Amino acid sequence: MKNKPTIVVVAYNRVDSLSRLLQSLLVSNVETNTKLVISIDYSGDDSVESYANSFDWPHGEKVVITHEENLGLRKHVLKCGDLTTKYGSIILLEDDLVVSPMFYQYTQNALDFYEDNCHVGGVSLYNHKYNVNSRLTFEPLVDGFDNYWLQFASSWGQAWTVKQWKEFRAWYDNDQIMLTEEDSIPTNVVNWPESSWLKYFIKYLVVKNKYFIYPRESLTTNFSDIGTHVTKKDFTFQVSLSLSKDHFNFSSIDESNSIYDVFFEIKPQILKKFNKALDNINFEVDLYGTKQLSTIKSEFLLSSKDLIGKPVMSFARELRPHDLNITSNFLINENAIFNLANSHYFISKNSKQSKITENEYYFYSLSFNRLINILVERIKYKIKSMIQVKL
Repeated sequence: MKNKPTIVVVAYNRVDSLSRLLQSLLVSNVETNTKLVISIDYSGDDSVESYANSFDWPHGEKVVITHEENLGLRKHVLKCGDLTTKYGSIILLEDDLVVSPMFYQYTQNALDFYEDNCHVGGVSLYNHKYNVNSRLTFEPLVDGFDNYWLQFASSWGQAWTVKQWKEFRAWYDNDQIMLTEEDSIPTNVVNWPESSWLKYFIKYLVVKNKYFIYPRESLTTNFSDIGTHVTKKDFTFQVSLSLSKDHFNFSSIDESNSIYDVFFEIKPQILKKFNKALDNINFEVDLYGTKQLSTIKSEFLLSSKDLIGKPVMSFARELRPHDLNITSNFLINENAIFNLANSHYFISKNSKQSKITENEYYFYSLSFNRLINILVERIKYKIKSMIQVKL
């Protein structure tokens, strides 16, 4: 292996979270002589520092970095990323994660495979099951490889070589980094707080036409512990962990049939590979319906939006994942290709019913009735809690 990444843990004021992560590192298959860095932002509470100093790391050198002033998450992560200059490559883990036993082997393999690939901006250890832009489930097309390509940077376990990080840092330090929707960035990403480093890395990927490499079987999972940016425990981003896989078959960008843009939308060239009827159409994909029409640069749009205009062709929303309806040329009228010169927004009378159908389609185990039942139970629980407090 060319890369032997240093493990860098980002900590602040959550001792229990840090302990849980470090315990998962202890039982993983980390190589001997692997360095561990615990970087602690200033919080005024020395309990995290005390725990980090007392923690025994049997696999190699341990370094505890304590910052004398509060950096905030963005500056803290940037400083941690800069450690690539010292260590060559790093695995960055925030404290509300745990890792798979095989996380180190996966990362080594991925960094080695993509080290000189100009299309790769970083390596994710986390596997998305949820499109954070549309708040609907996400499932990449299966193409025979252990990874997919996504133009969305990872913050729930990620790795960089020094070259990958320096290219981002040079752009970040020298270019205009203000985010707007006109950059073809999802609205929710644009609206993330300025404390987010991730939003800037996402724009960098879009501007430079780079991707993060994502695993199909996750090597980390996210607990979304209560903290600075999380006010309520949330299980939305919990995913299953790969427990035993130690050999990984990675794809080049030319081999892959699973390449997604910043909106989690499949690239048009993949659909054209399988559906020759699309060959001569210059279109963009918007199956989740979250793109602004003003940012679409192609003449045609393949979208789930309700648009006025006669579609060139229409496809179903029945096969899963939704991209498969287009590759299989499954024809009904849920998704359609429109000429944008002759189309504009239209809210149909059946949009409420369409939304119900959409929820039932994307959420595999939660029917609309089940979602309503969960909401009712939560309301009952809150009312009961309020009554008990008054008593």
